[in-house]
Amino acid sequence: MRPPQTEPLNVKKQHAISRQYGAAAAFRQHTALYAEASARLQVDSSRIRQQLRARSPFGIEHNGQWRLPLFQFERDDTLPGLGDVLHALPTDLTALDVAKWFITPSLDLEHRDKTLSPRQWLLRGLDVERVCDLDRDL
Repeated sequence: MRPPQTEPLNVKKQHAISRQYGAAAAFRQHTALYAEASARLQVDSSRIRQQLRARSPFGIEHNGQWRLPLFQFERDDTLPGLGDVLHALPTDLTALDVAKWFITPSLDLEHRDKTLSPRQWLLRGLDVERVCDLDRDL
């Protein structure tokens, strides 16, 4: 019996895989370890671990270490309404999907003739429920 033949990846597939790995590497560069996040938020690292279990802020485990994507922070605090928005997100999204969703402008979030991302919307102190409603459609 002959082993199954494998065909080389076509160029488009190679580029898609390269983009995916590149995006994941860039994403990891824009994260903080939970100890760094606790210093930023001026809370004990045990508090950050507690919050991670409650999914606010959002964290991912990478190589045995918890990392928190920076999109969810502004200066020394989390985004207004972050917990509500994160709890409304489907749990099957990848970390990269969540990050892209937060920073990508949405036509459903217009304010003063400007299309905003969920992150920008929350930073302006606008209606959190509107962002939560977008979550449910993902």
